[in-house]
Amino acid sequence: MTRTTGKRTRAAIRVRTRTRTTAVLLTAALLFAATACSGSEDDAPPRGERPAAGKPAADPKALDTGDFNGDGYDDYAGYVVASSKGADKRYSTHLVIVYGSNEGLHPGWSRHYTDVAGGELFRADLDGDGYTDLLAGRPDMTKEGTPYENSIGAYPERFTGATGARVWWGGPRGLSEPKDLAVPKDTRLMAVADFDGDGRTDLLDAGFKKSPDRPTVQDATDGRMLLGPYDRKGAPARAVPLDLGQDGWATPARTTTGDFDGDGRAEVLLHYECVDYEDETTPPCEQMEMREGAADGSLPADSLLKAALSDLDLWNGFDGVTADVGDADGDGLDDLLIKDSVGSGDGVLRVLYGAKAGLGAGRDVASVAPDVGGGFGSPAAAGDMTGDGRPDLLVSAPSFRNHDGRLTLVPGTSDGSLAPTDRATSMDSKTKGLPGTRNPYEWNDFTADPPLLDVNGDDHDDAVLFLPLYEKRKGMFLVVYGTDEGLDPERTSHFSPADVGVSRKL
Repeated sequence: MTRTTGKRTRAAIRVRTRTRTTAVLLTAALLFAATACSGSEDDAPPRGERPAAGKPAADPKALDTGDFNGDGYDDYAGYVVASSKGADKRYSTHLVIVYGSNEGLHPGWSRHYTDVAGGELFRADLDGDGYTDLLAGRPDMTKEGTPYENSIGAYPERFTGATGARVWWGGPRGLSEPKDLAVPKDTRLMAVADFDGDGRTDLLDAGFKKSPDRPTVQDATDGRMLLGPYDRKGAPARAVPLDLGQDGWATPARTTTGDFDGDGRAEVLLHYECVDYEDETTPPCEQMEMREGAADGSLPADSLLKAALSDLDLWNGFDGVTADVGDADGDGLDDLLIKDSVGSGDGVLRVLYGAKAGLGAGRDVASVAPDVGGGFGSPAAAGDMTGDGRPDLLVSAPSFRNHDGRLTLVPGTSDGSLAPTDRATSMDSKTKGLPGTRNPYEWNDFTADPPLLDVNGDDHDDAVLFLPLYEKRKGMFLVVYGTDEGLDPERTSHFSPADVGVSRKL
């Protein structure tokens, strides 16, 4: 199977400036395990040569955020957690960056950083130079008692605060060394988008509120909107205080962000983990708040967005809802991809379409429910994996076959709707033709987090998976290339953590 070489022509449906935070087990384990051990943030030397020099985007506002160095090939960034054997386990988290090429991800063009504070990763052009930058918060965790362990690593039990944010600046030869942003040290980075509509990237600090059931060493803080433009020292133009704490009793646990009405100002869904207190004077906690961006940097309530979500009549209401964002119909507006848990173990993906009149005001809600089960519905990503110029949906079922995981690709159609599920293609760890040695006891976590990336520049989006239990727990990166026919186990490539300088056994 040949692969197209040369720089790709970007399609409008692949703009990925929107960010989201989910509560998927894999993501949570990576983020929290990232600080389960102590150590300095020593960066390893590059593996081989850097990629050839690229060029900045001619229009930074139309930047495709998959490509860090502007050479036309998307690049990968993600965490890998290593552990030691024995009763006194040690954990080390590595941020791995691998650059794309006309042959796909090139392990020889990679870097890794050891013992980084593993906050959620965001891609955006922070300084407006036409190159995509990589950003991450710096959550502070402590391990109190025995941490929960899973196939990824340790899950510390207490969140103790936040220690700012950092950036890897994009450039023609790739990302720079990490730099601390010039933001308050208690910043808890939760979303990255243009919230005030000036064409510059803004950062949302969600703040932190104490509660009786969550001891913390950090003082309670209000939220902030840290507005761009940012200078090369990482300083914002100004900060706007925000109260996101529901009268001081709650803290946003995760966010879902997108511009659903196309007005240039992002909206954000704030997801809260509510606790029922015995004190009857405690105000009720809303499991989800909907806010809209504003020119002054504030985040006023969005009543239209709340009404659209309420009309969905989700099985469990907003309790534990996970949502992703992508342009599912190719109209240039963000759409909301919501996992709806139906009954025990089953899942349905609800697509709430964006519209100029507001989210849900255009197309009817679409439901995607193939006969998969296994928590189907999240993570979900929109992109063009079939290369026909129409957006497709790649949807994971993380608990399929005892948490073995499964991917399903639902192709798009010429009118922007989704194809019937009988046209979908699926793939899991038992699919014949896939490389590598799976864990025979399942729990392989065969799922893919957004964003989809075109790592070989052939105008087909690709999915990058990290399979922690493959190869006798040494782990394996699997690249599933997009094809005209959908998911094809013969169109994959793989490499090991060792190939990018990471040993998963300390």
